[in-house]
Amino acid sequence: MAHYSGGYGSATTGGQVAYESRLELARLLLADFDPSVRGIDAQPLRMVARVDVKVRSHVPDFPLVMGSGAVRVVKVKLASRLQDPRGLRSRPRRRRP
Repeated sequence: MAHYSGGYGSATTGGQVAYESRLELARLLLADFDPSVRGIDAQPLRMVARVDVKVRSHVPDFPLVMGSGAVRVVKVKLASRLQDPRGLRSRPRRRRP
């Protein structure tokens, strides 16, 4: 599958927000036109957790800062892949040399 990455000029942020696929761009458009969204950022953090004995990490696509101050973490995924159990688990964290 081809990747179509780029930068979206967001009215909410007043600047560019990076995206990695057309599906992410579509989600960005929804967020940008949602009046309850006050901030959008692209992949600014890595979430790390210990699951059983493995350390797992995940980089979400976008955190959305809502008008209430709450942060909504967004992972963009095709609807057809939501039921795939392999996609529900994060990958084990790889240690860099």
